[in-house]
Amino acid sequence: MLNLAFSDGYYDKLRQHLDAIKSKKDDMIDRYFPELNAERYDFMQLMDDYIKRLGELLQQNCDTPFVIIGSTVKVRDIDDDYTITFTLVCPHESNPVKGCISYLSPIGKSLLLKKAGEIVSVVTPNGEVRYEILEIKI
Repeated sequence: MLNLAFSDGYYDKLRQHLDAIKSKKDDMIDRYFPELNAERYDFMQLMDDYIKRLGELLQQNCDTPFVIIGSTVKVRDIDDDYTITFTLVCPHESNPVKGCISYLSPIGKSLLLKKAGEIVSVVTPNGEVRYEILEIKI
């Protein structure tokens, strides 16, 4: 297990990020999932899990890093054996050409809250892709 001690600046940035997510959660749910359906419920669960895990990370100030919004993640396509790097961003900041993907995209949803070494399966319009998470930078 990789242990990580946060600098004061990083800890403050992470705390601000958590506070912003908490304060914008309901607005994000209403904006991106206005209809009462399973997709909205799944997103609500994802946000609750995200807030909980981020809170735990801040309380411990030392943990194995996992993917959060703003993380840059290097992954390896298991089937085609190539690497690619993504940065998880909010939907309005998404720019796939520059490697910035929304945390609401199929890839973004599968990477969120995962740790280095984990394998994720992503259903894309071109079929299923399996990625191994090689590195996470926050």
